[in-house]
Amino acid sequence: MTPVEVQTSSGLTVRIRRATPGDEEALLVGFSHLSEQSRYNRFFTALPRLSGRLLEQLIDVDGHARLALATFDPARPSEVGGPDGFGIAVARYIQPDPTVPEAELAIAIIDEYQRTGLGEVLLTALEVVARANDLERLYAILLGLNVGMTRLLIRHGGALVHDPEDDVGVRRYVLDLTIDPADHADPALVEALAPLADAGAPPLDR
Repeated sequence: MTPVEVQTSSGLTVRIRRATPGDEEALLVGFSHLSEQSRYNRFFTALPRLSGRLLEQLIDVDGHARLALATFDPARPSEVGGPDGFGIAVARYIQPDPTVPEAELAIAIIDEYQRTGLGEVLLTALEVVARANDLERLYAILLGLNVGMTRLLIRHGGALVHDPEDDVGVRRYVLDLTIDPADHADPALVEALAPLADAGAPPLDR
């Protein structure tokens, strides 16, 4: 796993690495920092806790068809004693059908770190890694009231393919991965995130 450190547009330095099943405790702690609204936006219900089959699905990653990127603030100590810092976000995709080169994406950022430019970084990172894993499309299913994620997807060229024509219904946006992410994101950011696509590279020196 190859952590990278990049800056968001607000100047926040974050550390991103591929998540592993061993990140379960960090995932649970991070979930506790999500507001009810953020939980509703991510899971379509205001879950009181992560448990059971949902938790199993979230920690079931193989780095290819089921991939997650754990994100940390290295300037703050970890709440679970990890070396990467304070957990602030997870971005993931899941490929439902191995014969179809597309995957569903999702991003969860704890409320304290929203509106910092982190969503831009994480969506770009997912695009970089998904392209390296030979996926051709990423899609997102989200509520119409999730304005921040909607705007982010549109900035990245997301095409609306399902629109219920109301304010709260579920929408589907598709990102074309045959288009270079550097066409809509900062090329320097795309380059800095490239090591995340290399699962065999040595870890970041600490």
